[in-house]
Amino acid sequence: MQVSNPNNVKIYNLSAGKSLPEWLSDRQKRSLQKQDIDVRRRIELLQDFDMPTASQCVGVSPDGQYICATGTYKPRLKCFDTAQMSLKFERGLDSDVVNFQFLGEDYGKIVFLQCDRYIELHSQFGRYYRLRIPKYGRDMAYHFPSCDLFVGGIGSEVYRINLEQGRFLSPLTTKAPDTNCCEINPAHGLLACGTSVGTVECFDPRVRKAVGTLDITLSNQFEDVHELPKVTALKFRDALNMAVGTSTGHILLYDIRSNKPLLAKDHHKKLRREAAQAKHAEYMERKNAPKFYEIKDGVDLDSKDGSQKKLAKKSLGERLQETRDDSIVSKSGSLGSREMTFTFKKSEREVRQQQQSREHHKERKNIRRSAGDITKTLKQKPKFWLGKRVK
Repeated sequence: MQVSNPNNVKIYNLSAGKSLPEWLSDRQKRSLQKQDIDVRRRIELLQDFDMPTASQCVGVSPDGQYICATGTYKPRLKCFDTAQMSLKFERGLDSDVVNFQFLGEDYGKIVFLQCDRYIELHSQFGRYYRLRIPKYGRDMAYHFPSCDLFVGGIGSEVYRINLEQGRFLSPLTTKAPDTNCCEINPAHGLLACGTSVGTVECFDPRVRKAVGTLDITLSNQFEDVHELPKVTALKFRDALNMAVGTSTGHILLYDIRSNKPLLAKDHHKKLRREAAQAKHAEYMERKNAPKFYEIKDGVDLDSKDGSQKKLAKKSLGERLQETRDDSIVSKSGSLGSREMTFTFKKSEREVRQQQQSREHHKERKNIRRSAGDITKTLKQKPKFWLGKRVK
C-alpha cells in the first residue's frame, strides 16, 4: 500500500501495489506471500461492497469464507465470497432487518429478524419459511445444541422457538420491562440478556430459569450520569469474560463470577451532548437578543414579527396580550410621573388590506340570507282532489 504525504495530509492508495495472477494455485500464492513482503502486505478490496443508502447488519459465516450484509433502500441482502473477493449473490427482502444469525457453517441457512415482527428462514435458493412473533423484537440468539432460537424485544418475555420441532416453546421471563440484546456463550451455552433497566440476566437453557443477575448500575462509572443506563450490547470473549455496552457510552468488562468490572471505558458521550446543548443555548441567546436599527429621516417605521402565530392557534392569553396598548411608555423620575405617546404610521399595504377586508365583509353581509327563505321558495303546496291528497 502506497502512502503519500502532500501538505502534511496522508493519502493511502489502496489499489496500488503488486497483484497476484489468477492462474496461480493456492500453494503458489502462499509460497509467494512467505517470500515477498510486498505481496504479504497488499490489500485486496471486495467488489461492490456497499449499499444504496445504509447498512444495518454485517456478519461473517462461521467458516470465515462468506460475509453477509443487509441494508436499505430497498431492503436487501448481499453475500460476498472472500475467496473470490466478489459478490456471491444479492437478494431482496420485504422489510428492514434488525438482526440475522447463521444457522450453519456457511450461507446455506440464515434466519432474519425483521422490523415488522416477522422472522424469516432462508436457504440457498431463497426464503424457506416465515413466522410472526407477538411483539417487536430487538435481538436474537441461536443455541446450537438444542436448536432453540431466543428472541428478545419489547416485553418481559424472551420468546423461544425450536427450529427442529417447528413450534414455539414456553418463553423465558425476565424481571425487566424490555430486553435490548441477547448473547449465548459458545463455551457452556449460558444465555445473557441485556435489559432496559441496566441489568444483565443470565439463563441456563437446560433448566430455562434465571441463574444470576448482574446490575451494572452499582459500578462507580455511573456516578456522574443523571439517567438510567441501558444495556445495549453484550459479547463473550471466552467462558468467563463478558463485555457489556451501555446507552451512556460505557463499556464494562466483567468476570461472570464477580459483580465488579475488571475494566471500564467511557466514550464521553455526555461531554459531546453537553457541548451540543451549550452550543444550541448560545445560538438561541444570540437569536433572541434585542436588535437595534437606525431609522433614517423620511422612512416610516414598519415593525413585523416573523414568528407570529396564526389566529386560530393563539391562546386567549396571547390574544389579550396583543390587545394591550403598548404605545404608551411611562417613566418615573425626580419630577414625578411622565407619559410619552408614540403613534406609528401604517404602511400603504396595511391600509389597503384593511379597506379590502371591510368591503368584503360588507358585501357578504348584504347578500347573506337565512336558510328559511331558501326552503320557502323550494317548498310546494300540497294538491287535493275530492278530499284526497294527490301528488
